Amino acid sequence: MIDIHIHMLPGMDDGAGDMQEALEMCRVCAEDGVGTVIATPHDLNGVYSNDREKVLGSISVLAEAVKAEGIPVEVLPGADIAMSPELPERLDDGSVMTLNDTGKYILLEPPAFFMADALKRQVFEIKRRDITPVITHPERNATLMTHKDALYDAVLAGALVQVTAASLTGSFGPTVQNHCIELLRRKLAHVIASDSHDTRSRKPGLSKALEAAIRHVGEENARMMVYDRPEAILRGEEFEAPEPLRADKKQGFFSMFLRQERSS
Repeated sequence: MIDIHIHMLPGMDDGAGDMQEALEMCRVCAEDGVGTVIATPHDLNGVYSNDREKVLGSISVLAEAVKAEGIPVEVLPGADIAMSPELPERLDDGSVMTLNDTGKYILLEPPAFFMADALKRQVFEIKRRDITPVITHPERNATLMTHKDALYDAVLAGALVQVTAASLTGSFGPTVQNHCIELLRRKLAHVIASDSHDTRSRKPGLSKALEAAIRHVGEENARMMVYDRPEAILRGEEFEAPEPLRADKKQGFFSMFLRQERSS
């Protein structure tokens, strides 16, 4: 399997604190059946700044250490890039770290709260530059859980969507899990990734999420989310995404929350 979103570059953000923790994350990946990871430190989020040059320098050191330890995991460069007015300019000057440095895909992390139509506008600006944004973990984003058409509109504008493995397996609670399942069923989730930050509370791993996805969308569709589509992304190749389904207007975030409360 291929994990396109994992915070394992040592000391670069709130992920792996040092090389030993990064190597342990790689070992956990290998044990879970993940053979390739794209290391994606935060960038442009107001706290961390990790441009292309900085990421490439760190990835070479980690990849060498992984090889020396004999861990059967390929480590590739990327970044978890926050939505920002600065992003188009950064894309133009080449300082943004695209996924596997192909210049074709980036991870795009929306803030928890924003004007819902801002996402589509940012997607449009990115697509104008012949780059495809992969929107990260919308299933646990407060704005996107409430304004469901915002994600649908962003996908129609050309974005892809990555959901978090732990969301699908229930680690973030039933409300987030149900929203994640809904995105899968509405064909608004294209990739599953771990978004792992450590080996304790946010461990790497995709196998349990793959099993869960199989139950909801079938084996062929589920495997595409951890094998075929991530591989196309790391190669910088295009692929055909399924036509998404618009949300049922009667089923918003708060009604989902109330259903969970009543059933508990």
